[in-house]
This record gives sequence, C-alpha cells and structure tokens, in this order.
Amino acid sequence: MATSPTREHKTEYGWELEARQQSAWAHGYRDIIAEMDCKEVLRELHNTASHGFCPMLGEIASLLRQQWKVNLQWVPRECNMAADCLAHMGGIASSIDLHILERPPVEVEHFILRDSFSYM
Repeated sequence: MATSPTREHKTEYGWELEARQQSAWAHGYRDIIAEMDCKEVLRELHNTASHGFCPMLGEIASLLRQQWKVNLQWVPRECNMAADCLAHMGGIASSIDLHILERPPVEVEHFILRDSFSYM
C-alpha cells in the first residue's frame, strides 16, 4: 500500500516543479507536459485557498498563468521509475538547467524497459 508523502516531500516536489517550469520558460518552451507522481501537490495547485498557507503553490500557479500551455499530469510512481531516476541524477549534477540527451544514460535503460511494460 502506498503511503502519503510527508509535508517535506510535498515541498520538495513543489520546488522541483517550480524550478523545472522556470527553466522551460527561460529556454523558450511554451507548450509543455509536466508529469509527477505526487497527487497531493497537483490537487493543492488547483485549491487556491491553500496557496495562502504555502506561498510556493502560489508561485507555481503564477508561473502556470503565463502565456504558455502547461499540462500537469499525474503518473503512478511505479510507472515513472525512469523519470524518477533521471530527476535524481539531475539533482546530483547541482544544476536545474535544461539537459537534452541523445541517448538515455545506462543507469536508466532498465527503468525504461520496466516502465514500458507498466503502461501496458
């Protein structure tokens, strides 16, 4: 049974989403899909009453209102292992800037295969 993320994890998801949005905007992307496996953050983004209690949500909502199309989608964690691995690798690199990969890193290949079967 899956456990709910702690307040600290929700904050981490929120900061990561905000940083990725800022990077996409700075690089000129205006039609993006952002997938995440934390339903609670997505739900709170749509609950404007909670933005007063968590200013980060208001900042993310403000970014979403810019002149672009952002589609936020929930993906089950067990179907999102490749993205999770890439995100952790990016965190280690100490940069939130955009990285375009020609090929997936070796560390991610088995997750890609596993994720492809999870969607079936």
